Amino acid sequence: ERGVLSSYELKKLFCKGLWSDIRVKAASMLSVCSGMRIGEILALRKCDIDEKYIYVNHSWGAMFGLTAPKNGFTRKIPLYPEIKEILTELINSNPHEEFYKTDNAYIFWGISNLRPASDDLIRKGFYNKKPEHTTKGYIPFLGATEKNNGITEYYTIDEIENSTKTGDG
Repeated sequence: ERGVLSSYELKKLFCKGLWSDIRVKAASMLSVCSGMRIGEILALRKCDIDEKYIYVNHSWGAMFGLTAPKNGFTRKIPLYPEIKEILTELINSNPHEEFYKTDNAYIFWGISNLRPASDDLIRKGFYNKKPEHTTKGYIPFLGATEKNNGITEYYTIDEIENSTKTGDG
């Protein structure tokens, strides 16, 4: 049965040490907290954030680059302190020194200063995240495959350890 993650499960999912790439963690947090689509997340630039809001003005796709959001409407989303903190950390970790200080710099930086990270990097980084074992004997499992993303299910530790589709974290 699919369900909604509890506060405890979310805290476990977003704990330190579980994520190997800050861009994946930040994108996952944004998605969970705001409902933003991956293209909208990747399209975020420094100019799209102020002290209180994230302004969803664009979407990013590998084929067409920066475009309007999927529904054609821009919107603003409250900027929670935890999200602001990780986005600031992400901005400051941008390796493209000549560009990261400009307002047009992509927050989810990629290998070039002209494009954000690929959606493939974010999706693969999110595959098979495994929070610690819960006291009930089940682990919340957020998984993704080439055909289906963001499935929330619950498995026992034995099921996860014996699965051929479970990554190393």
